[in-house]
Amino acid sequence: MKQNIVNFIKSSAKKAGVTLLKNHQYDDLLQQRDTLLTMYMEGLGSQKRKSTANILFSLNRPIQVYATLESYFKYMKNPAHVYVIYGVTNEIYLPAYNELIESFKGYPVTFIKETKFRDTLVEVLESLKEENIVFMTDDDIFTREYDMAELLKFDPLKEIPTIRLAPYFTRSYTMNVDQLPPKHMKKSEQYADMFEWDWSHNESDNEWAYPMSVEMHLFDTKEILAMTKSLKFKAPNTYEGMLMMYRSHVQKRKGLCYAEQFLFNNPCNKVQTENNNIAGDITPEFLLEKWNKGLKIDIEPFYHIRTKAPHEEYSFKFIQR
Repeated sequence: MKQNIVNFIKSSAKKAGVTLLKNHQYDDLLQQRDTLLTMYMEGLGSQKRKSTANILFSLNRPIQVYATLESYFKYMKNPAHVYVIYGVTNEIYLPAYNELIESFKGYPVTFIKETKFRDTLVEVLESLKEENIVFMTDDDIFTREYDMAELLKFDPLKEIPTIRLAPYFTRSYTMNVDQLPPKHMKKSEQYADMFEWDWSHNESDNEWAYPMSVEMHLFDTKEILAMTKSLKFKAPNTYEGMLMMYRSHVQKRKGLCYAEQFLFNNPCNKVQTENNNIAGDITPEFLLEKWNKGLKIDIEPFYHIRTKAPHEEYSFKFIQR
């Protein structure tokens, strides 16, 4: 029976023009890919890291972007330039985004309305002069002070630091399970105020084994550009998922986090249709109504908050902006 199933799959794949790979063949291809990317990065030579860029992804969430940017510029010392790639599925959100753009004139923020998400992202990455890149999402809220210049001391080709994880987390919201940090996590000898762990040796497939997050993990800009141009995706969620195709390439790099989290993600709603991630039920339309009444999300209740997970639902208080 087993052999009949195998023969059927092979026959069907051949008719569809699909080539099936054995496990070792697939592993060999991954190894070849990783080797080529390593050679490409080595060919570029070492570089002094002078600056970091942020790219923020947004869809139908102007009032949440406002909270992200307001908290970012309030709590981040030496803030990096933020490139906001935003899209709408309905033009009712455009006036709010235009008002948002006006609100942050004078800040180091550039708003780019997406055409096709992948094309727009590649264009932005190609235009960057900054050596480091950090991604953000429009449901992130920053919660305490941090000096973004700190990121320049790291080499993201050797380590992947993050300011969203903390050693006191006990839960994975996205997987809906209890989880603790890796058992092998320890105080970093190189960075006295940090903890380190190995992305590749984790007890389960959770946030501590997810190096390619698009929420405040530090990457090398040229390496991310090379990865991005090799991948097919339509929106931020599939982009992050496809970046994890390079997990084997980066998982030997150390993971680094601080004793405290500096932001959290509030999954109060879902605007994408790419997956079935858990999320709250506050609709973007409801939030747009609040924005159109001249309100904003009050970020003060989240100051110095300690969440149980990097994602955690909280209700919003709205105040005049």
